[in-house]
Amino acid sequence: MTSFWRNIFFSKIFCLNCNEELRSGNIPGICNSCLHFFDFNGLNSLDNSLLEVYSPLIYEGMVKDLIYKLKYDGEELIAYTLGIIMADYIKYLKLYDKNTILVPIPLAKKREAKRGFNQARLLAEVIASELKISVRDNLLYRKQETPPLYNLSPGQRKLVLEGAFSFNKGFNNLNKENFILVDDIFTTGSTLNEATGVLYNAGAIRIIGLTAVIALKKEKFDKGHNL
Repeated sequence: MTSFWRNIFFSKIFCLNCNEELRSGNIPGICNSCLHFFDFNGLNSLDNSLLEVYSPLIYEGMVKDLIYKLKYDGEELIAYTLGIIMADYIKYLKLYDKNTILVPIPLAKKREAKRGFNQARLLAEVIASELKISVRDNLLYRKQETPPLYNLSPGQRKLVLEGAFSFNKGFNNLNKENFILVDDIFTTGSTLNEATGVLYNAGAIRIIGLTAVIALKKEKFDKGHNL
């Protein structure tokens, strides 16, 4: 899928954000003029309660608009652009090796069917292709539906996510690999914490989180927040 997207970008001549002709660009699908307005995260990581979380971009302005287009307007090509940024980010920080496994946060089946894709899986596929590492999109599965999280407080999010994920018992020897949990947005960390706890209970030892963006103003929740 990623090579298919790459071929599209080689022939694509319009910026995904401003729709102007792509005369130049350092990031696939985004012109340098728009890239200038991206809010990059100056912090290397955020210490969550169970793991360190890394996010290259801040969920504001133009970046926020792109996330919305990806998740709610179905513009899947945006996942390629964000995935490239995420891959470059963890490469620069030396956060992976040949034993690293990317684990996208699973969506509920009904929500994924309605959306047509899982944005976390799309991001993980791009990162894996760029860094030549593996993805296990069936290591975790969502065993119960949860309500939308954007209008819930951190405590409410934690409560509704308890028991939401389960481990696929067909996998073993998790202590021999490094895991990176992948999602699109970090807000309160409830989703990543719940998934991390499941992996730890299954025997994993080395886990970090990676999201495309981080929402720094946690008191403001909107439709785009999902963690």
